[in-house]
Amino acid sequence: MNFGIQLLYLNFRKDFFMKVTKQLLNLNTSPVFHELPDLHSSFFFDIETTGLSPKNSYIYLIGVFFLKDNSWHCHQWLAQKKSEESSILDCFFSFCTPYQTMIHFNGRRFDLPFILERCRQLHLLCPLSGLSEFDLYQNIRPLKQLLKLEKLTQNYLEQYLDIHRFDAYSGKQLISVYDAYQKEPSPQLEEALFLHNREDLTGMAAIVPLLSYHALKEGNFSLKNVLPIEDPVHGFALKVSVTLPYILPLPVSFQNSYGAFSAREQECHFLIYGICTALKHYFPDYKNYDYLPMEERVIHKSLSSYVDRRHRRPAKPEECYVSKTGRFLPQKKCFFEPSFQDQYHAPVFFFEYREEILSDTRRFLSYIQNLFLQ
Repeated sequence: MNFGIQLLYLNFRKDFFMKVTKQLLNLNTSPVFHELPDLHSSFFFDIETTGLSPKNSYIYLIGVFFLKDNSWHCHQWLAQKKSEESSILDCFFSFCTPYQTMIHFNGRRFDLPFILERCRQLHLLCPLSGLSEFDLYQNIRPLKQLLKLEKLTQNYLEQYLDIHRFDAYSGKQLISVYDAYQKEPSPQLEEALFLHNREDLTGMAAIVPLLSYHALKEGNFSLKNVLPIEDPVHGFALKVSVTLPYILPLPVSFQNSYGAFSAREQECHFLIYGICTALKHYFPDYKNYDYLPMEERVIHKSLSSYVDRRHRRPAKPEECYVSKTGRFLPQKKCFFEPSFQDQYHAPVFFFEYREEILSDTRRFLSYIQNLFLQ
């Protein structure tokens, strides 16, 4: 699937242990990038290491991906041997100086602690603590259930979006490639190292469109249309259409006990199952009411004093209600009053559907969001 990411290698330079590539990215088709921190003061970064523990392994490759003059640039620093680790860290830190935010994928758990520990062992001052950060992993994680994601690895998310990699190695397999490169350097092995890291960086940019689904989770959509319809199963249903601020990379849909939901590109549709029946509104202040057994109804005590004591008694909570027949919609919490139930302590609340509820658009959209997306 193409998200408008077009990579073009414009120039190439190799200086001792550093290789610089320049790439272009068409941002016009990905407005969701505006959900990231200011891209002109931010950069994506990723590291490659010889193992998982910074105590007995080291960083051999650091890559950054950043926007400058409306084009994307990729810089990579490769340590050809362990003694050059401090040099590539110095180059990386010098690069970071004018920036305010670093963007990474799960860097809080791996990249950043690894860099800090290596700096401690190498007696280097690490300036990264002065930068803010944006973790793509942590921001995509809340979408796992909505998108039915099996895993949250970057490779899986790229596959989910049908993004193809040319890199043939995993991070673990790349360690063997680096070992072979140290023993006998070759352009092929070197490019394999750079390619993996480069595609980790461009892959981060490629999965950014997943952030567009936060508009659904956060209720960031505008009301387009509301249509009550007859439903052969439930008797009554409400069709609601909304417009999203971003184009979704893939359609998403599901059903729950309240109805059905589907979203494609910038349109989202909800079908809320209603009911046409008689329901009960229970009064919370039941101690202020008396029950009239012969009439099977309650009356406020301010009026029941006029009724013969033999024909009234204090109302019980489950008796203190009024019935109403109409068209009702479910609600998980009471967005609209009065609320109705089919019986006392029933788990589902309802409200009577009236066109007036649409006058408070914000509340109605919050109700929709709560019913399906929270």
